[in-house]
Order: sequence, then structure tokens, then C-alpha cells
Amino acid sequence: MKMLNTPETASGRDRPAPGRRWRADPICLAVLAALAVLFVAPALMPGKVLLPTDLLLLMQPWKHAASRYPEFRQAYNPLLDAIQQFYPWRAYGAEWLRQGEIPLWNARACGGTPFVGNDQSALFYPKNILFWLLPVERAFAVNTVAFFFLAGASMYGLLRVLGARSWAALTGGIAFEFNGFFIGWLEFPPFRSVMAWLPLILLCLELAVRRRSVRWAAGAGVAVGCQFLAGNLHISTYLMLCLVVYAVFRVVLSWREEGSPAAWRAAGFVAGALALGGALAAIQLLPVLELAPMCARPAATYQAAIAKCFPLRHVFALLVPDFFGNPVDHNYWAEALKGSAFPYTEACGYAGTVTLVLAGLALAWRRGATVWLFAGLALAGLLLAFGTPLNRLPYHLVPAFKGLTGLNRAIVIFTFAAPVLAGLGAETVAAKWEADESRAVRKAALTGAILTGAVVLAMGLYLFVVGPALEGAIRGFYAYEWKKVGLFGAFAAGALVIVAVGGTLGSRRALVLLAILAAADMFVFGQKFNPVGEQSILHLDFEPIRIMQREASGGHMVSLGSLDARGFLNRLPPNLPMTLGLRDIQGSDSLRTKRWADLEAAMRDTRSSLAEPAPNSRLLDLIGTRFIYTPRYLAPADGFELISTSAGNLYRNKRALPRAYVAAAVRGVASAEQARSAVLGPEWDPRQETVVIGAGLPTHSRTWRALSVQDHGPNRLTIRGPVRAGEWVVLNDAYYPGWWAQAGGKREEMKAANWAVRAVAVRADVKQVQVAYLPASFLIGQFVTAVGLGALMLILSFCRPRQMRDEEAGG
Repeated sequence: MKMLNTPETASGRDRPAPGRRWRADPICLAVLAALAVLFVAPALMPGKVLLPTDLLLLMQPWKHAASRYPEFRQAYNPLLDAIQQFYPWRAYGAEWLRQGEIPLWNARACGGTPFVGNDQSALFYPKNILFWLLPVERAFAVNTVAFFFLAGASMYGLLRVLGARSWAALTGGIAFEFNGFFIGWLEFPPFRSVMAWLPLILLCLELAVRRRSVRWAAGAGVAVGCQFLAGNLHISTYLMLCLVVYAVFRVVLSWREEGSPAAWRAAGFVAGALALGGALAAIQLLPVLELAPMCARPAATYQAAIAKCFPLRHVFALLVPDFFGNPVDHNYWAEALKGSAFPYTEACGYAGTVTLVLAGLALAWRRGATVWLFAGLALAGLLLAFGTPLNRLPYHLVPAFKGLTGLNRAIVIFTFAAPVLAGLGAETVAAKWEADESRAVRKAALTGAILTGAVVLAMGLYLFVVGPALEGAIRGFYAYEWKKVGLFGAFAAGALVIVAVGGTLGSRRALVLLAILAAADMFVFGQKFNPVGEQSILHLDFEPIRIMQREASGGHMVSLGSLDARGFLNRLPPNLPMTLGLRDIQGSDSLRTKRWADLEAAMRDTRSSLAEPAPNSRLLDLIGTRFIYTPRYLAPADGFELISTSAGNLYRNKRALPRAYVAAAVRGVASAEQARSAVLGPEWDPRQETVVIGAGLPTHSRTWRALSVQDHGPNRLTIRGPVRAGEWVVLNDAYYPGWWAQAGGKREEMKAANWAVRAVAVRADVKQVQVAYLPASFLIGQFVTAVGLGALMLILSFCRPRQMRDEEAGG
């Protein structure tokens, strides 16, 4: 069977000796593992965590304990979402899994919200088992080591399958393992994790086609499932675009080389891998797809979408990652430029200077289909990220694309394809050295030096134009910039010198030097970016927290910041209450129901720059907000009782409704909009009337009375208190389909009440009502995933490798 046009198939001279072909593989894989450990080593030390915990020392209530850390002056790198999203989600999932329960529901944010349906919780992602087995703080670093090794080893394996020798593949593996997209999003696990699986998917599919192996296709399916479970469908969209391009390429190549049967077989392997991967991930995918249409995120117009793409000047940042400064150095000036308001994490797409040099050599000397495939992917990634008309294709052809933000993240396609080209380029230049084509090699090195000089000159001219306006605002502006540009020139020159003299050194020595230079390039760029914090900060104890924890089951809490511009720091961060056992009405989540988001908008404080409630909003009382934690002063006359002034002000809201109660009267309405109008009406009183969305509901009066609530984990609770037949029980937790109540042996689906909370009618006299969350999307997904696992087991058990079948037939 013919293979792709690779150095290994180009000529016998390029092929390694049979006994030595795989000898260096264990060494190279060990190098990739060692580099992963070395990069993360500071966070592996006792008492450390790969999170920006120092940010908490600027926020309530941790700021009151900042004096315990005398070395603290300012946040090292303000990666806020790392500490207010991913740490709480991982801690919440681990908390319940250790108790033997799958947390389908998150009762501690946004008044209650789906947990599995929030795909970034990534509860079923295989590598996240580390958060269950290890202390959560320790697991962040260990998980990152595993991530780096997966990315580097998978790219290394792909390059070996594409024909690169070990030391050439090592350079590509290093470049992918530590590329800028991964480094920028390193403390945001779902963003980084998805694309790490793409090399493994392509490796397995390539081997499936070459060996006609269903098992290898199944391996690709497992990797497809893992990337879905990793928890970011935005990045999965770009991965699937790459996979579709590869599939078309591989099917066409198979058809040209072996005819239509081979093409159909290749297409079948790709389709089977996608089907198996989707089935394995269905347990998470279906709840996500159920939640997504109910979310508040609107579809963006095409012009609004591409406005989030890179401006042309950002090309400089792909060559010099700190060209516009770095948050760690507190001089990131890109956001001051019109049309370039990108946080550093969003703007980072550095593939490596050594990578670009070797990729250029691959394009200069290789004419094989493989090189042009990955060159096309790299170019497509750049064109999408920079907002060219190419975005119209996925925008109009892929329905989910209209709801995506940050189209600049398509740069991840470039940071995947460029290392592949670098590995193939290293293999090509090694073949040139061995063929003693020193003149051509030196000519290419000289051309590269001229191009490097031209790029440095262009950067200098740009700095000459913008520098005068920035030199006064940024101390040492020119010295900093020329240092970064100088590093670019030094790494480019080093790579070109090794290329020029590689024939004299010997191909193996030269390739090892290129790998060392690539590692130095990526470490100099990336190792300082991600903060390593103190674990102890996460476990500080404060009186207001203890008070709220004692009464957590009785209602919700909310944290309000100060009314100045720094108010977002002067409060308990969203989602952190999840780690403290508190039930917050707010939260930080990209997938939140539109109904709850509209409720929050209706009670928003217009005096605050934050999207937070006004303390005197009647809606706070309606949803049972018992505690308000804030640095502000709230007047007792408004119904607030000050109960603690230690580490901020904690108020009890005496006007808040209980978490559960029997409705006095019920009025049925046909839609959420009608319920909204009724609830916002000036005369409406929730103690006198409950508005339920549904037809044919009773309107006669009952006795309003409070009920108690006992939680039994994330998915179940019990409402206690005598309830008579025909009465409605209102639970002030967020409404969402899939919640059921059982009373007197009869099961009822809970309905939406008072615009955004839940209610259920009781048919018999009972002393308690059992409430549970078990959505159909999860049950169906569970079944589909079980079928997928069964299919995988059958494939592994009965689909023997072709080599084994041939040997049996020959025997």
C-alpha cells in the first residue's frame, strides 16, 4: 500500500536502518516528559498551586488577611477566571464524586444551574479523575504535566507516522507541547485541553487507513470522545474543521493511489471514529446541547463576530510574543491601541521562532501533499484569526459558529499546523545534510537571515512610529522592546546557523541542537507567564463565611462590591462560594439560562459598574436572598440587620422569603414573559400570590406558610412541613427542566413559578416533598455512552489486527 509523500517513502537513502529505526523513541518521549515536569516544577512544590491565588488577597474577605503574606505587593498575573471559574468547578465536582454522587446540578451558583450541562465543568473528562484522586490544589499541576506530555507525545507520534525521524519529530513535539495558545490558556483547562487530542486523532486515523485497522479507527474515536469531554465546544469546532479537511484529503489520496474501495474504507474509518467519539461523549454532550439553546448568549452578526479578530499589526505578536508587552511585566500595552483590545491570553498564538524557521524550510524544499495540507491548515488558521472573508464559510455553514465569541481563537489551528511543518522541515533539512547538498542548505540559511533582518527592520519602524506616545507611560519601553526583538533575532540566527553547518556536525547532532534550541525558545517565552500561588490562601477562615455556612440550607447569599471602579475586586468573587458550601444567586459562567440572566438584569444596580443586584431590589427578597456580604453600609430601615463587621459587612435580609413555602394563591399564565410582567408589577406580593407558568391552575386561597429544606447532595433535597392536598409548594431555586417532585407516592414535574423559580402542586396530604434532578438528556446520554463503550469493547475483542490475520492465514 502506498503512503503519504514523506521522507521515509521518498527514497531508500532517507530511511533509517532497520535495527535503529525506533531506538531513539523512548529517549525522545522521556525528553518530552522531562520538559513537562520541568515546566510545571514550581507548582509541584509543597504548598504551591498552579493558580493565581494571590488575586484573592485583593478581594473580600481575603484582603483582610493580606498582612499574613508580607511578600505580596501586587497580583503576579491577574488570570481571574482561573480562580473564579475553573478552581470552583473542579473542587465542586471532586467534592461530590468522592462521596459517590455525580453532581448533575450545581446548587451553589446562579440560584442553581446545570453542572454537567456546563461543558467546562468537564466532569467526565478522563484526565480529570486526578481531581478526584488527589487534593484539588495538587491536581492542577499534575494534570498540567499530563496535558503537556499528551500534547507533545501525540505530535511526536504523528510526525513519526508522517515519516520524520525521531530527533526531527522531537522538535515538532516540543513546539506543539509549549505553543503560545497552550501557554496563554494553561490555567483555563478546557481551552488548552481540546486541541491536544488532534495529533492523536490524526495519528490513529492515518494508521487505520494504512493498516486497514478497525482498532486504530476505534482509537481515533476514543480521542474524538476525549476532546469533546475536555469541555470547550468552541475549540472543538476548530478541531472538527481540521479533521474534516484531513478526512477529505485522506479520502482523495486513497482514491488516487488505490481506487474507490480504499477511498470508501478511509471515509468509513473517519465516519466511524466520529460516531464512536460522539457516542462516548454523549453523557456530557447531550446535557450541554440541552442547555445551550436556553442560554442568554445571542447570535452575533457577521460584522460583530469578525470585530473580535486580530488587527493586522498583531502579526508582530506571532513573531515576538511579548512585542506588545506582558501582564507579568505590567506593561501590556496592546489594549491601549484602537482595534486591539485583547487580553494577553486571547492574543497569544506564538508557535516558536525555531518552529517558523523549520516550517519555512519545509515549504521551500518539500512539494509533497502532506506539507501542503498542513501549510493550508496553518494559513487557514491565520486567515480566520485575522478576520478575513474566509470566516464567512464557517459562519454561514456551521450553525453554532454564530454564537461563538473570540473568533481570533482560530489561531489554535495555526499553532497546531506550524509544529507539524517544523517537524517535517527538520526531517527535510536532515535529508539535505545527508545528501551533502551543503550549497543549497547555506543558500536557504542566507535567505532566512535576510528575511529575519527584514522582519526586525519592520518591527523597528513600527516601534519608531508608536514609541514616542508610549515611552512616557511605560518605563523602559524601548529597552524592553528591543530586548524582545533581539531574542527573536537570536533564536532565528541560532536556528539558521545550525541549519547552515548541520552537514558538518552530522544530522543527528544538528537535530539534537535544533531540539534544544526549540525548547529554550519556548521556555524563555512561556515559563514565567503562569502564576504559582500559595495553597494556604484558599483555606483561610473568616467569620462572615462561617455564619453563612451555618445557615446555608435556609436561603441564598449575594456579595456586592463597592460602587467605585474597583468594585469587581472588592467583593467575594463569583463561583468561589461554591468551594465554601454557600448558595450564591450570582455566578460566572458562559452557559447560564436566559431566564435567570434576565432576572439578574431586572434587579441590577444602576449605580454600580458591575452586573450585580441593587440591595433594595424586591427580586432579591423574592428568590430568598438571606445574606448580603459587602463593604458598603446598608440602612437597617431597609430591612437589613448587620450581624458581622469582621472582614467586611455581613447583613441578614429580614425581608427575604424562605427558601420553600406554601403558596397562598396561584395564578396561571401562559408564558415566561407574562410571568415577568406580573412579578415586576408594583402591586404584586409573593406572599399573597404565586404566578405559575401553565394553564388550568387553581386560583383559590390557601394559608401562606414557610417550610424547611434539607439538602441531600447536589441533585436531591427534601422539603419538610405539613402540606395539604391541592396546595402548591414554591422552592426558591432556579427553574430548569428535569426537576421532579414526589409526594404521596405520586411524581410531578416541577413548573416555573414567579418567573424564574420552581413550584409543584401536591395531590395528597403529606409531611414532606422529595425533590430530585434527573434530566432526560442525561439519561439518554448515559445510555448512548454505554452503547459506545460496548461497541468499543467489541471492536477491541473481535477486530484483530490485519498482521495477525495474515499470519494466521499463512499458518
